[in-house]
Amino acid sequence: MFSKSLVNLRESKNLLQKDLADIFNVSRSTISSWENGTRTPGPELLVQIANYFEVSVDYLLGNEHICLSELEKIEILRNALVKKGFLDKNEKMTKKQYDKFLEFYHANKQFLKDDTE
Repeated sequence: MFSKSLVNLRESKNLLQKDLADIFNVSRSTISSWENGTRTPGPELLVQIANYFEVSVDYLLGNEHICLSELEKIEILRNALVKKGFLDKNEKMTKKQYDKFLEFYHANKQFLKDDTE
């Protein structure tokens, strides 16, 4: 689904809706309507969005899963940890730290599970 793909891609680059609106020369409310699924961009804009995020239009439309490189996975995790306050904004994450985090997560997955699920 386009709306979820766009939100994920925007957040992976730490962009606000306003940032994306400026990049594609549309209003912030247009980005909001794309992300909540009430509207979708036309074909030309879809291609521009796909090119900007370096994904296929099929991926944007939910027809294809993206294969992330190891560096992209590390950056996504690092951004999430920064957002939650576990890392400073300028702090880097090494491959070794990434692997240790995944090891910790998998070893403690049941403990970390939300009781409300």
